[in-house]
Amino acid sequence: MVAGMLPVAAVVLAACSQAASTPAASSAAPSVSATPDSAAEQALIAQAKQGGKVQLYTSVDPTTAATLANQFQQLYGIPVQVTRLVSGPLVARYTAEAQAGKPVADVVIAANEPFFADGLSKGWLLPMTSAQVPNIAQLPKTFQYDGSVGVGTSRLSGLAVNTQLVTSGAPTTWQQLTDAKWKGKMVTDDPRTIPVVLAQWQALDKKLGDSYLQKIAQQDVEWAPSLVTGVQEVAAGEKTLAFGINQGHVSPLISTAPNAPVTQPITYLKPVDVGFAWNAGVSAHSGNPAGGRLFINWLLTDQGQQLFNGATLSPSVLPAVTIPGAPPITKDFVDLTTNENIPTTEETRILNLLGLNK
Repeated sequence: MVAGMLPVAAVVLAACSQAASTPAASSAAPSVSATPDSAAEQALIAQAKQGGKVQLYTSVDPTTAATLANQFQQLYGIPVQVTRLVSGPLVARYTAEAQAGKPVADVVIAANEPFFADGLSKGWLLPMTSAQVPNIAQLPKTFQYDGSVGVGTSRLSGLAVNTQLVTSGAPTTWQQLTDAKWKGKMVTDDPRTIPVVLAQWQALDKKLGDSYLQKIAQQDVEWAPSLVTGVQEVAAGEKTLAFGINQGHVSPLISTAPNAPVTQPITYLKPVDVGFAWNAGVSAHSGNPAGGRLFINWLLTDQGQQLFNGATLSPSVLPAVTIPGAPPITKDFVDLTTNENIPTTEETRILNLLGLNK
């Protein structure tokens, strides 16, 4: 066993360089059927079972990660070992292991499309086609990338406040975050370590201008390595509000403290609606690539989509699947998935506007 890794239903948390475990998924999760739809799926299931446990590296929230691991094992009888890291450290860990010729992860789920494209070009990852993963045939081309596919969506325009500290007048627009009354009281993700967050600020710069980012720089924002912990700070009263979030950042807190004083459900800032797709790819030379392929194939089913997107109230990547309560993606939605490979000069410019050093 790799140091620092835990069995199924436990998650390694790297935020703030601290490790913690996540409780097993609730028994209320949707039941699933083990009946394969095709001979190709039957063959894939047989291969995956021969490979033993599946190693999953992911930056999705710990509650969702644990739920997916438990349900997959319940469905196929294949245990899943989950390592959860925020995006930057996850990519660094996978890269180091792949370069050493000792890849651990069978399947990787992270919001970092350029990483997967690079991994495919280096032979670390398999091409994601319907020959590898049968259910990709149902997936729109817009969610098919080099070395990965989209298995879920997520918004970055959400807001949660401490409801004991803010009883009225919470921000409803991105511009209201620059009000002096919020100075020193806000937390959000760090664009220096999470590529999609850097892309978010690039999109905001294009919509609202350089002066907007400069005003944010004057607000003494806490740039957190993970908004899962950022939301916990808000609940504890250490910060007043968290922005740039989605429901997945709040779910781990609510699963253990349902009466925590944070906005439920979260609200969304206007006028800029930004988000991304969660990329999933499979290692070419790990212990159980077939298990990784089967895991993604299962995510691209109705049950997999409900589990992945339901907790975050995010729209499904499959047109035929509806997620109850998910706010619809509007025509003005800015998809950051293909926007993440930002040139160094542009990255430096955005970070400077925010008052951050890389």
